[in-house]
Amino acid sequence: AVLGPYLSTTKAKSIPQKAPMAAPSARLGLDPSVRSAFGSGSHRSVHLRVEGESLVLRKTSGSLGSPCAESFDGLGAEVEGGEAEFVLFSLDGSEGGKGKWLLVAWVPDSAKVRDKMLYSSSKEDLKKALGLTSFAGDYYANVEEDLKWDAYAASLVKVVAMNEREEALQQEKMDKIADGGSQLSKQGAMGVVPFSLSPCASSALDAFARGGSHLVQLGLGPGCTIVTRGG
Repeated sequence: AVLGPYLSTTKAKSIPQKAPMAAPSARLGLDPSVRSAFGSGSHRSVHLRVEGESLVLRKTSGSLGSPCAESFDGLGAEVEGGEAEFVLFSLDGSEGGKGKWLLVAWVPDSAKVRDKMLYSSSKEDLKKALGLTSFAGDYYANVEEDLKWDAYAASLVKVVAMNEREEALQQEKMDKIADGGSQLSKQGAMGVVPFSLSPCASSALDAFARGGSHLVQLGLGPGCTIVTRGG
């Protein structure tokens, strides 16, 4: 039935709404084999992968006796191109050493969206599980050119430069705040103009202070007009 030129009793079809994609949980378990390989003191790199809800050992590669930069340059051949993974890379140069580790997140552009989210959100949990003090930092790579020692070294220079720039900006802000306070002090001082009291004004104020009057009215000008009101 038509109710009017623009209204109708016909019900509009409801369009089902897609539920938003839930972010995958970053609370991943750590397979015991990962801890064993990490603590062995004999591997240059330990490769991990997310399987289900756990981080599992995929393989180990290199030995601590080989040059650090050379081993890092070889990571491109050790990862599987289209699959995301973590690489725990030892920065120590001696066999059995207990030096710092670098957490490399290899997340190529072709990786699944879910994997990108998982590897991004679970880095800190992984470092906490293995001991935060064991890590010198983390490094993100998504193309094979990133897995070169020169590229990693360049990223450190950028971080240092950024920190120095941030410190310079912070110091500049502090200087402006200090300078602003100084200017305000000067402006406040300039706003105070000293005036001298004429003898009649001083006498009236003395009488007011002794209780001889309840009101003293002072004015500015070449002369002095004093209005007093007795108690």
